[in-house]
Amino acid sequence: MFETLLAGAGIGSARIDLILDKAYVKIGQTVTGKILVTGGKSEQKITGLSVLFCMESAHAKTLAQIEEMIAKITVTKEKFLIKPGEEKVFPFSFLCPESLPVSSPTTKYFFDSNLEIDWGRDSHDRDYIDVWPIDPLKTFLESFTLLGLKRTWEGLTNDGDNWLQWKTYCPSSHFSGHFEELIFCIESHNSEEITGYYQVDLQNGEGQTLIDTFHLDEKVDRFHFTKADLASPELAKKRLTELIKSSLNLL
Repeated sequence: MFETLLAGAGIGSARIDLILDKAYVKIGQTVTGKILVTGGKSEQKITGLSVLFCMESAHAKTLAQIEEMIAKITVTKEKFLIKPGEEKVFPFSFLCPESLPVSSPTTKYFFDSNLEIDWGRDSHDRDYIDVWPIDPLKTFLESFTLLGLKRTWEGLTNDGDNWLQWKTYCPSSHFSGHFEELIFCIESHNSEEITGYYQVDLQNGEGQTLIDTFHLDEKVDRFHFTKADLASPELAKKRLTELIKSSLNLL
């Protein structure tokens, strides 16, 4: 009886543990793993088992912390009893949405597993996972590295339907003295092309200020990387160089 009371307060209660097969997933692919439920010191009734897939980042305009629930995965709707020390295993899988921003030092993803316990404190488990770009987007991002551009900041905004990922870069030695900062806003990406907006900051490097007035600035241009542009990192680098030179009137 005493152990039952302690379990009700969360002491010696049943536990949940999400075990992923991999610590990463590509956009549009499936995450797999298993959920291990381990009984505590007394028998308990489990009334629900679900997992939330969440994103945390920074807002590109306000710098406010973003925490967004992307999806809720119901693992089982069945109620069941878990005995002391008993282990139950449930298969887990989740299809990663195709429109997500990729992981970065600013933008992170995690699964929040929730074990609902009747007359007890629910058990939670948080597991972070990296969301990797699909190959065309990977090639696009690699072109910045090939050009020697160094990412200095990243954040998100929402256009109502999708998250837009903003990235700022400082120039390489190749463009040293021509501009202070380069801003790219990835509007959409798929298996064949990438589109969005970009802007070159010629003076103060205050990317945050530029983002606030992005849509008003006459130097804002659209970019479109085609399937041909993304056939290799070298071709993407060539296209990126052309865009920057065009904005700087260096062509």
